[in-house]
Amino acid sequence: MRVTLGLFVVLGVPLIAAAQDDPLVGAVVLPRSPEVELRTEDGASLGPWRASAARVAKVAPSGRVFIVNLYPAGSGGSWTRRADVVKLADAVAHFGGYIRDEPDDPWGYEMRAQAYSQLREHAKAAADLTEAIRLEPSADRYVVRGNQYSDLKENPKAVADYTAALRLDPNDYYALVNRGRVRSLSGDGAKAETDLNKAARLLPGDPIAFNERGLMWDRRGEFDRAVTDFAEAIRLNKSFADAFANRGYAEMGRREFAAAVDDYTRAIRLAPTHPDYRYNRGFANVVLKETEMALVDFAEATRLNPADPRPYISRGDIRRQQKDTEKAIAEFTGAIRVAPKHPDGYVRRAAVWDTAGDFGKAVPDYEEAIRLAPEAQQPYNALAWVRATCPEAKHRDGRKAVALATKLCDLSAGKVADHLDTLAAAHAEDGDFDKAVATQKQALALPGTVEATTREYRERLKLYEAERPFRQPARAKKE
Repeated sequence: MRVTLGLFVVLGVPLIAAAQDDPLVGAVVLPRSPEVELRTEDGASLGPWRASAARVAKVAPSGRVFIVNLYPAGSGGSWTRRADVVKLADAVAHFGGYIRDEPDDPWGYEMRAQAYSQLREHAKAAADLTEAIRLEPSADRYVVRGNQYSDLKENPKAVADYTAALRLDPNDYYALVNRGRVRSLSGDGAKAETDLNKAARLLPGDPIAFNERGLMWDRRGEFDRAVTDFAEAIRLNKSFADAFANRGYAEMGRREFAAAVDDYTRAIRLAPTHPDYRYNRGFANVVLKETEMALVDFAEATRLNPADPRPYISRGDIRRQQKDTEKAIAEFTGAIRVAPKHPDGYVRRAAVWDTAGDFGKAVPDYEEAIRLAPEAQQPYNALAWVRATCPEAKHRDGRKAVALATKLCDLSAGKVADHLDTLAAAHAEDGDFDKAVATQKQALALPGTVEATTREYRERLKLYEAERPFRQPARAKKE
């Protein structure tokens, strides 16, 4: 998974508590106070806290709060008073009270927007920022509202806000980076490249633009250029875990899986609790046939994010290749448990039942996969094959097989030989051998079919010409 460094630009920056032993301090937001300044341990002032970068807070034994820079890593920190800290859980109400008292001060709205954003209530954050902008427009506020729209997948609104910020400040670095990112995600590659190139020239010592430009190249399949930009981001910040992970992803695009494993390992050392790094390293290890290492990575990915179905799926695929039916079923069942509305777990579990000859369990799983993903071709192909060729008569149904296979061929525009082969078998099971023969000949006429498959098609064609349906003797073929 690509990993993109999240950007929440400077207004009154959200803080996350690192103290695990203090129940009074969860994630925190500092309220505005003329008395609050960031200070080093020796008391030297670092200036007003609102001008600081993203930070993490932890409580010292003295009751003071130490604010550590999140980015760039290792760039220092400072202290403030615990009395000036507000827990995130209370922040919405806290700033709501301020808004009631000072309805014409945009600061209250932007601070409540930050709390909403951390709570992932991005629509509410955008609404508060709209009010702050109405009261006092600024480039920063447009950028932060654009970030909320980006999180809401409302990309045109996000681009409009970043553009408004750039009208106010043509050299706003984060507006350029974020607009470039959203334009890249929206497929507007030329404009994205222009934005990210300008950002990289504007602050050549900052790694974020290089990381985002690397992601842009990666989306376009230009993996060499992606690796180059990620390498520059890493050179500028050797603690940039996302850049290592993103370079690993691009290395996989170049089929350099050993290099990808190395990069993911570095990312994991820097951010050991990031589940995607573990999952992607596991995927690279699968390709390298380091199966046991892959299983360890997938297990750790599940521990770090139990709601992600992908590690279950990947472990199930490994167990299926190992012909361990029981463990494969358990893994795919786990995927279904955590993501019951995602079809992959059902399709794969059905295929294991299918291979084991337990068609009574395979059929409902295929049917559920089709219900969840009515445009996905794989479950139509597999279920139509069972309905047409199953060795157990109670699961065969020519009419249903034809309907499923017809939909399948519609989805693939009749250009996939394997799908036509399934439709021919369905017509034969339904007793329409003329259509079975004609369809099987269409399958044979399509280019690119390997010789062994062509032989199978010809053998089935002879059956249909003799007005006999095809029966799969042991296990279903289509997956």
